Amino acid sequence: MCPGIDILPVAGSRGQSVKRFFIITGILLLLAVVCAGVVGFNLFRDNAIKQFFATMKPPAATVSTVVAKPASWTPGVEAIGTVNAVRGVDLTVETAGIVKDILFHANQKVTADAVLLQLDDAVEKADLVAQKAQAASDQAALTRALELQRRGVGTDATLDAARAAADASAAQVNKLQAVLDQKQLSAPFNGTVGIPKIDIGQYLAPGNSVVTIQDLDTMR
Repeated sequence: MCPGIDILPVAGSRGQSVKRFFIITGILLLLAVVCAGVVGFNLFRDNAIKQFFATMKPPAATVSTVVAKPASWTPGVEAIGTVNAVRGVDLTVETAGIVKDILFHANQKVTADAVLLQLDDAVEKADLVAQKAQAASDQAALTRALELQRRGVGTDATLDAARAAADASAAQVNKLQAVLDQKQLSAPFNGTVGIPKIDIGQYLAPGNSVVTIQDLDTMR
């Protein structure tokens, strides 16, 4: 009985070992097949992607067209700097007086010789009228002296005195006219005036600044 009992367990254990071997071998083969399939698929995919991009043509670029026309073009350069007017002065009065009228406003463009300021000139005008009357009287006296000299009844002294008086009166008229002209302030050239520095009724002394004028047409 003992030999029979010893043989049966050995045969059963060997059968289980063979069965386990085939199971493990099958699993390993299945894993190998799966791994080989995955690797092969990846290689196939990478190769297919490379071939796709290698044979793919880039899309056509979209462009816009216009008709070319000749045109004049002046190149420019942006820069930061300071420009000044070629001509610019502070206008001042030459004689004293009271401001009677301001004939300009700020940033106004004016022409040369345009009157910008008028000082009170009532006294000077009256003096000029009186002197013109005196000059006319002296000129009439000179005319009479010349006529008497022509007739031979006049003296050289009388003629010389009449001529001197007429010349002096004429010179005085010119002087008073110059004084009267100084009661006006005129623009020395074409330009743009700034903000007035004076007010109507203000007393101005010789040299007082009235306004600045600049020629903005030419800069430097």
